[in-house]
Amino acid sequence: MERTVLVVDDSATMRMSLKATLEMHQFHVQTAENGSAALEWFRTTHEPPDVVITDVHMPVMDGLTFIQQLRALPQGRFLPILVLTTDSQEERRQEARRLGATGWIIKPVSGSDLIAVIDKVLPKH
Repeated sequence: MERTVLVVDDSATMRMSLKATLEMHQFHVQTAENGSAALEWFRTTHEPPDVVITDVHMPVMDGLTFIQQLRALPQGRFLPILVLTTDSQEERRQEARRLGATGWIIKPVSGSDLIAVIDKVLPKH
């Protein structure tokens, strides 16, 4: 069974790069350009993804606000959420955890390291 990842990042290049990497590892990938678009995707999709990967710094709705609002939705309550960002500030990392982030990854990250983190947070099928 194919696992689904929702990638939330304002950079089209980053979304395309992550999508290509994840698809090479047999993931189905959905994308959104900011937290607001991602929340809309959740509200209109009946099947939630297996994991969410989100950036922090995005226009319209940043990643931390997105995490907080996603956790308030029934389908987002227990979903693994990985933050993938260039931001290495410990305070921001702690805030993300407090809001419900499962993990924090600093960009750039290799494809194999990203897959290893996803494998750690996803139950095996």
